[in-house]
Formats: sequence, C-alpha cells, structure tokens
Amino acid sequence: NSSRYLKQPTTDAELPYAYSRFASMFNRSPRYWAGFGEFRFDLAFLRGAAGVRFDYMNPNVTSIFASDQDSVAARAPGSYTFSPRLALALPIGNRHQITFNYSRFSEMPPFYYIYAAQGTNDNSMPLWPLLGNTDIKPVSSIALDLSYLYTLSKRSNISATVYRRHYINAIDTRAFRLGQSGNFEDTPTIYENRTSSESIGLEFDLDIALGSANRLQFIYNISKSTGNTNQPEDRYFHVINNRMQPNVTNSPLNWDQRHSFILKTHFTFKKHWELTSTSRLYSARQWFNNYLSTQLFEDVPWRYLLDFRLAYNGKYGSFSMTPFFEIRNLFNVSTIEDSEEFFLINNQPLQLYEQEFGRRLRFGLQINY
Repeated sequence: NSSRYLKQPTTDAELPYAYSRFASMFNRSPRYWAGFGEFRFDLAFLRGAAGVRFDYMNPNVTSIFASDQDSVAARAPGSYTFSPRLALALPIGNRHQITFNYSRFSEMPPFYYIYAAQGTNDNSMPLWPLLGNTDIKPVSSIALDLSYLYTLSKRSNISATVYRRHYINAIDTRAFRLGQSGNFEDTPTIYENRTSSESIGLEFDLDIALGSANRLQFIYNISKSTGNTNQPEDRYFHVINNRMQPNVTNSPLNWDQRHSFILKTHFTFKKHWELTSTSRLYSARQWFNNYLSTQLFEDVPWRYLLDFRLAYNGKYGSFSMTPFFEIRNLFNVSTIEDSEEFFLINNQPLQLYEQEFGRRLRFGLQINY
C-alpha cells in the first residue's frame, strides 16, 4: 500500500487548490539483484582501482498499457544497469599526489513510481491521476573528480578537488496534452525518466592530526546545481496550475547549495572513549532567489547543524564492541525553507536535508570480529 498527496484544483474560490490523498493498493514482488567487482593495482609510479557494478531490476508486473493485465508474456522484461568506476592516483615525490576519479552510480527508483495507481478505487482517485510506469529506469549519476593532495606531515594533509556530477534518468511526468478545444484530453499522465541535472563545484579539505589519537578536519565547498526539474511532479503541477505545457529550461534547483562549511573533530580520551562532533553551516539555497524578492531572499537564514557522537571501544575476546550514543541536529534546526508552498519535497537526486527530521537521539552497538 502507498499513499501520496498531490496538488489538485477545487471548486472553492477562496481555496482554489488543495492536496488530495492518492492511495494505491498493490501487492507485488519486484526482483532486484546487484553485484560489484573490482581490480586494484599498486605500481611504483601509479596506484589505482577499476571496477564495475551491475544492477538488475524487474518490477514483475504487466505494463499499465497491456491489453491483458494477467498475461505473463506482457510482463516487463526487467533492465540491467552497468556502472563502471575508475580511480587513478599519481604520486609526485613524497608530498604531492594527483588523483583522478570517474564513477557511475545507480539508485533504484522508489517503487511508488512503478506501481502508482494500481488497485486505486474511484473514491481515492484524484481528478487527474498519475500512473506508474514499468519502464522506469534507475536514477544514475556520473561523477568526475580531479584532486590535488599535499602532505603536511605523516598524518596531516590538505587537498583541493574540482568535481562534476551529472544526473541522468531523473524521474518526471509526461503531462496531459491539450486538445484543439483547449480542454485536457482524456489521456493518462505517467511517470517517466526524462530529465537531467548537474552540479559543478570546488572543495577544499584540511585534515590535521592533533596528537596521536585526535583529529580535526575542515571542509569548504562551493558548488552550483542546475537542471530542468526539482521533483517528479513539477510538470504535473504546472499543467494543473497554468493549463499549459511548461517550457523546458535549465535553472538553479531547489537543492542548489552554494556554500557549505563543515568542521569535524575526533577526540580520544582514557584510551577507550571517543567523542566526535560535526558542525555544518549552509548558505540559503540559491533556488529561492528565483521566487523571492531580493529583500526576502536576504532574510532567508543560513542553517547551522550540530551533531555529537560518544562511543566506547571495548575488546572482548576476538570481538570488538563499540556502544555509542548520538545526537543529530542538536538545536532542532528548522527554517523557512521547510514551507510546503515551495514544494521542497522529493528533491532530485533523492537527497534529504537534516533539518527535515528534527532532533534525533540514537543508541547503538557496533560489533566487529
């Protein structure tokens, strides 16, 4: 079973749009396998690794357009995705190193986008429904990195990395087509892989050893993310709101995070106790600059998040056991960016923001053999 809220028009003049609950009731057994192989080499002048990951996904269901929904022959055949990876490190003397990395990663789409509307009854069907699609492919990202690392000491270094992330097969909707009369034709709206986006950026990383067991790491990242959709239902909402097809243009995305400052500390005391903290300061997402006045955009606050982790490292025979306690988002940060009117949900690629969960406490036990 799956529930989702979609923006729908109403007959109320004071409230022209409202969220309708779209409930799907499906009972399916999708198939998914993944495997990874890697080859490493270490030469006097070059180190590196080459590998490939493959993913196989079969929704195990007939196409929504098949004439016979129970026909085994009409079942979707499944899809394979191959993700090659290559990393090369070129040491220059004792202190310098240049690293190149090419990686492709694939992420299985939420099965909602495949099975949406299956088993939906008339009472819960939205006015303009969205249908799942058995041909949905994994969302993939292609990463290119070029890094320079300078060794300050045996356990301290500084690095600079320029990178590009290209996201393909992002999920979108094929919006309703307009008929000659200007009314919407009675054709289905389905989820598809039709959009793409990219991020380019520069990251500086300073990693310093403070004694034999303590560390401090400072990371600064500046980036820019552009694309033609923020979330899968963007075009669907546009058609409902404007009664017309949207123009496909690249613009800053709602997960475009220009400036990030991260400070990580790691302290060991009394031999077995470890205390780590992570402080993160983020600028307001640039996407707001498209929709707010200059004054309002300047008033959108930067976000500061703080995490703590306390752990005890113990040895019991052949096992090492580490009980730990964590506090995430200590100050329970929540900002104007969470307002639903901006549709900051289901960002693509599917990444969540820490403040969406609020403060969290975690107890755990890590066991290694």
